Amino acid sequence: ELAGTFSPTITKEIVDKKDFYRIGDTVTYAIKVTNTASFPIRDIIIKEDNEKATFVSGTGYVVGSQHIVNIASLAANATVTITATYKVTEEDIGTITNTVKIMGALPDAAHPKYELAKEGKYEASASFDNLSRLKICKNVTGATTKRTFQIKVTSDNYDTGVRLDSGECQTLYIKPGNYKITEVIPQEYNLKSVTGAINTNGATLNVAKGKEYQVTFTNEFRKKGFYHSFGELVNKIKALLN
Repeated sequence: ELAGTFSPTITKEIVDKKDFYRIGDTVTYAIKVTNTASFPIRDIIIKEDNEKATFVSGTGYVVGSQHIVNIASLAANATVTITATYKVTEEDIGTITNTVKIMGALPDAAHPKYELAKEGKYEASASFDNLSRLKICKNVTGATTKRTFQIKVTSDNYDTGVRLDSGECQTLYIKPGNYKITEVIPQEYNLKSVTGAINTNGATLNVAKGKEYQVTFTNEFRKKGFYHSFGELVNKIKALLN
């Protein structure tokens, strides 16, 4: 006959949380499991739902796999803090939420007629936001000399320059806001087109949280008329002399 139930609690928070994260950052989670019963419980199984979140070895628990932890025994009213990490990759855009769950637990040997309460909510989540990404690319047609192009990205609190050769791209990691994107056009080139998130030089892009944008500037080399005239004049003089 069942004597009663027990309901451990679980919480999850990000350690030293930042406003925004970017590719390559490591997010560290502190997961706290508390035994609210008046007697010890054992064999508590904890699982991370997100496959990219991995448990880190610590005190009071054993990492069975990257996503499974076992707490062999937890005294009455005691808490164990479990550490997990998540490395931000290119696939992570926007808000990333990780959920951890208690998958099962047993009473200690002295209380065999107790069981884990079925109505309990044995999960906790934590979320973080990634910086938005702005990928700027450069195309050049008809170029006869190697040239580096400069694109300026500015806002009220941001001012940077990107230098690109033809065929190159560069990604900026930026906070939400309005950004003016302007190419400094070299004298010997025309700007043929601006495509992607904006379509005119010097336009303002409204960057939303955790989004990805691309802008491509295409330039065309324009030959100076002076050299054409000079070449024609030389040819006419040679014709007259002959």
